Amino acid sequence: MTEAGTDSRNPPLLPANAGGIWLKRIATAARARRRLVCFGHAGSTHADFAGWAADLGPRTDVVAVCLPGRRERIDEAPRCTIDPMANEIANAICAAPPMPTTLFGHSFGGILAYEVAQRMQRRDPGQLKSLVISACTCSPATALDGVDETDQAAVLQAFERRGYLSPEHLANKKLIELVLPYLLADVLCKKRWQSDTWPPLGVPIHTFAWAQDPLVSPAAVRSWRAYASQPAACEHLIFPGAHLEYLTRPPALFGALDRILAHGPSGHADAASRTGT
Repeated sequence: MTEAGTDSRNPPLLPANAGGIWLKRIATAARARRRLVCFGHAGSTHADFAGWAADLGPRTDVVAVCLPGRRERIDEAPRCTIDPMANEIANAICAAPPMPTTLFGHSFGGILAYEVAQRMQRRDPGQLKSLVISACTCSPATALDGVDETDQAAVLQAFERRGYLSPEHLANKKLIELVLPYLLADVLCKKRWQSDTWPPLGVPIHTFAWAQDPLVSPAAVRSWRAYASQPAACEHLIFPGAHLEYLTRPPALFGALDRILAHGPSGHADAASRTGT
């Protein structure tokens, strides 16, 4: 989609306030030719992507999703269902100046990104180029399975077992008071998600797994290819590290993202391990 008077070889950037409360531009990228919209893990904030613009360089306009209940939106109640958020985020992206767009979602963010991608495909199919899902299973199973979500002590124990909260986190009552509402909301979103309500996605779903991830196996991550209309176009990469290794900004991750943003699934996988499609 190209606006009247716009040079398609130099698409307009997303203004700082475009997308309203849902989108946060990480840095000015005057030479950007493509956009990456980032969705973090359960309990994350847009600040987790603060360095990504520098890692991906000036050709990429890096945007992070801002969810209710945290950072600038701390006074809003967190959302416990995906559909309303996915609708508003898709509207915000589609309302922005057009640019070839890839969505990246890690863990819980992978499910939210998938739901946004499905809506973008219907509202502005020319803008969406690909979806990258990292460390995420397409099963709605969560740390709260078999746990009374209204029992705070039980929820905290479940989150500690899962590795979402460390003993140091649990000892900091002020931190728990701040973080628990939106962490719980994100996990409930995944628990309540219905995975079989859409036809196959018409763009590639590339999958990133982490070799030492105790929560999601590479095979479980790769199963997302069944949600794409052309599974053979979907690339699967395995990186060294545990579930949240992406927060350390490993160079191999950005090499793979840069290649997918620029050329799609072709060439080598940098320092990551590539599996066949």
